[in-house]
Amino acid sequence: MAQPGTKPKPMALKLLEGIENEDRLNRNEPKPGDPSLECPAYLTNEAIKIWNKYALVLKKLRVFKQTDEFSFATYCQEAGRYIELQEIITKKGYTTTNIRNGDKAIPEMAMARECLKNVRALSVEFGLTPSSRSKISVGDNPGEVDPMEKILSGK
Repeated sequence: MAQPGTKPKPMALKLLEGIENEDRLNRNEPKPGDPSLECPAYLTNEAIKIWNKYALVLKKLRVFKQTDEFSFATYCQEAGRYIELQEIITKKGYTTTNIRNGDKAIPEMAMARECLKNVRALSVEFGLTPSSRSKISVGDNPGEVDPMEKILSGK
């Protein structure tokens, strides 16, 4: 059942943003492993291009984990579908005419709008928008393990 209120932030995100009250950190939060970076077989060609372009970048930024693979694949599929629909719209034009109703937007317009809505929502989850990125600070070398993270994990 859904919990009311705002979603809690992951501990890693709280640490990156900086937190004043250390007692509010969930030290027992699950720590998923690194993603395999293998592109799922069900993705379309456009979605595969997007996966290959961003998966390694997100892993280096430490915002992409094994448990995020399905969500990221969904992002890639929706973004790929949006690109495919835009190509169709460019070829067909924005409207179609019929005798009964006159000019109407082609169905691909509504489908593209829905894909874009989904892409925007998932973009925020992965820090792929300027405003969502501005809330995160990853330091100079995002590929390196943070010394504080080593201390916190007990390694």
